[in-house]
Amino acid sequence: MPDWRQLVQERLGSLGLGAAREDEISTELSEHLEDAYQGARERGLAHESAVAWALEQVPDWHRLRRDLRRAGREEDDVSHMTRTVWLPGVTTLVLSALLLLAMVRLVPPTLWVSPNAPTRLLLPWLLAYFVFGAMGAYWSRRVGGSVTARVLSGTFPLAMHVVVMLLPVLVTWMSATPKFPEHLDPTYLLRIGLLWVLIPGIALALGTLPFLGKRAAV
Repeated sequence: MPDWRQLVQERLGSLGLGAAREDEISTELSEHLEDAYQGARERGLAHESAVAWALEQVPDWHRLRRDLRRAGREEDDVSHMTRTVWLPGVTTLVLSALLLLAMVRLVPPTLWVSPNAPTRLLLPWLLAYFVFGAMGAYWSRRVGGSVTARVLSGTFPLAMHVVVMLLPVLVTWMSATPKFPEHLDPTYLLRIGLLWVLIPGIALALGTLPFLGKRAAV
């Protein structure tokens, strides 16, 4: 009986996907060839004919090797993006959402209209965002993220800010009788964009700066 595993390894060669993944591929493909061989033998084919029948299950080894390598690279790209952008980015997003929720629930209404509100509320909020930006960029760098990945991870909460700002604007524009007509005022939108998007975005971006230099070892 042929050594299907050795045959598969010889015909595929090195795929550049890592020993564990290549071993898994060799095992699965050799089992597939073995099943085809045994099925042919059960149908009465001689050994040589059964081997030939099994090998016909893979008509183009070069194409198979190329497809496996391409699929492996695409899988690696997705997992790398998940590790370096999505996981740290979503974490900072969740933390920023929890912080805003806590501020709305716990801060007394009188403090929001206090003359000292910018100092008592805005500065701690921006300091927290600075920390979130630093955390996202640091996490991304630790797992081998590029400079772009680090910036995206650290500034990910801006996605929430943009959605929260634009959603009522779109609803107002689409409504025949706007409930909040101020959303049609360019001056109001500019002010909200400054306070709700630009300023927290700067705080997040500043937090990423210390971690945009030398890439950490993976």
